Amino acid sequence: MVKETFNRNKPGFSIPPPPSDGMIGFGATVTAGVLNEVKVTFSGQPSSDYYAAIYLTTQFGQGIMSPKRSHFRLLQSTQVPVTPFVIDAKVAYQSRFGVPEEGAKIFCKVFLIDSTTGAKYNAGELSATVLEV
Repeated sequence: MVKETFNRNKPGFSIPPPPSDGMIGFGATVTAGVLNEVKVTFSGQPSSDYYAAIYLTTQFGQGIMSPKRSHFRLLQSTQVPVTPFVIDAKVAYQSRFGVPEEGAKIFCKVFLIDSTTGAKYNAGELSATVLEV
């Protein structure tokens, strides 16, 4: 895991702006016990030298508002797609956790990592209730 460490006292030091506006959507759907999709959607568009590290949790009940940091598992690290800025994590989720039940809640946390500098940007954390379609 890349850790951000900056010395703000260095002359000429500047922190580049985040590569996108952040994560704006996260959802999961099932049909008759088959996982259809686990998708993460973003606003803005970073350059192609960024990678997305996607962390997801197993299913939780509706009473959980924020899982512990230790519940998140890195499921996918992928180069950011050019257009649209949507990442499908269905295969990675299903192979790691199986198919979530309808009504369960899963959480997603995404970091964008600059492949040239190693700088890590928190793109956001969202939860989704698994819907039957």
